[in-house]
Amino acid sequence: MNSPTEMLPPEQFSEALLNAVAAYPLENTRAYRLLASRKCPLSLIQRYARSAYLSASLFCMVLPKLIDQAPNDKAKLVLLKNLLEEEGIHVGSAKGLVVRPEARHPALALRFARACGADQDLEKNPLSAASLGQDYLSQGRWLEAIAVTLIGQELPFAHTSTIIMKALIQQGYSAKDLVFFAVHREADKRHGQEGLDLVIENSHTRKQQDAALQAAHLGARHVFSLHGGIPKQYSIHSDAEIKA
Repeated sequence: MNSPTEMLPPEQFSEALLNAVAAYPLENTRAYRLLASRKCPLSLIQRYARSAYLSASLFCMVLPKLIDQAPNDKAKLVLLKNLLEEEGIHVGSAKGLVVRPEARHPALALRFARACGADQDLEKNPLSAASLGQDYLSQGRWLEAIAVTLIGQELPFAHTSTIIMKALIQQGYSAKDLVFFAVHREADKRHGQEGLDLVIENSHTRKQQDAALQAAHLGARHVFSLHGGIPKQYSIHSDAEIKA
């Protein structure tokens, strides 16, 4: 068994990070139960659509800051590829750099908002919400910002997208309306794995590993709370300590 100061081997550290996220399954939240029911009120679906648009927009704002504070070129490149995908920008051998504004992830979320009538003034309202990733970055805590954003929030959204899309199809929405979720079923699985790799490669002490574990746990718990899984919000200043 590892001592409190001995670094976890990569395989054990990866497992601990995944376990920290798995502690908060979306299926156990009130929002999911309502969305999966035949009696889900339209107002809840509209709130969810607005939240999806806000989250996608905030993520596009956080990624450049993660790139800027990245400790090495390898990490910058991984995150830059993530940002390009979020912004609907692709590089092809035939056409070079292809920019498709309609493929931006906020644009895909907006398509869902339009389908349920939640798009009124959505693009006009300035983004005032903060994110846990931004909170960490403001303190220069890049490793924890990666853990909370890519592992705690983006990685589990691959599974969330799968089951939410299924629930919304049962509500009568088409696959075209729900392309935002279809895209994230695969993209967030990949981006989450990239986040795991970044955290493992850039953790050089047991203290850093424990901090990353705490952040990943906090990110997953925060999303769980937003879906009605637990009754209160958390911040990066939580007193709880999560260690392997």
